[in-house]
Amino acid sequence: SISASFATPGQLPLGYRVSSGNYPWTGRLHALAFRTAALSSSPVQMPWEAGDQLDRQEPHVRRLYLGGSQLAPLRWSAIDDDARSVLDGVTPEGAGQARLAWLQGDMRNAALRRRDTRLGNAAGARVHVVAPPAWLPMQPGHTDFRQRHARRPTVVWLGTRDGLLHGFDAVTGQELAGYL
Repeated sequence: SISASFATPGQLPLGYRVSSGNYPWTGRLHALAFRTAALSSSPVQMPWEAGDQLDRQEPHVRRLYLGGSQLAPLRWSAIDDDARSVLDGVTPEGAGQARLAWLQGDMRNAALRRRDTRLGNAAGARVHVVAPPAWLPMQPGHTDFRQRHARRPTVVWLGTRDGLLHGFDAVTGQELAGYL
């Protein structure tokens, strides 16, 4: 859980650190904050870790999408026949639904790669932080856009080696969406 001092709007972490998990295909994303006051014994605080956040939620509630010509939920019933045949055609054949469940974060199938976290490895990737739109004077139409999106959370974007682009709330670490 997040300490109350980090859950306040405007208390964004000052940095993010990507690290490997216990397996080459898993990883971690740590939010980093620094304390200068004598509130704790350590000046470096980690208010959240994205893999830990993902591991605490059920895979079926994640907002995962399959990109392409149309954005579709990353669910067996929602993907097209071509995607199903690609997932089903790899040895052993017919395991497409299990592979898709693995991508969603299901760690129960012992026949698929073991994982220590639902977050894929992001070694070498760069974290990109996107804040709500700032005021840009003299830009046609920008005022309406900025007002519509002023309450949008600051989002941390990270691409992982399993092909997913994750968007995490920068303050809480909750995954907002993932795109394959």
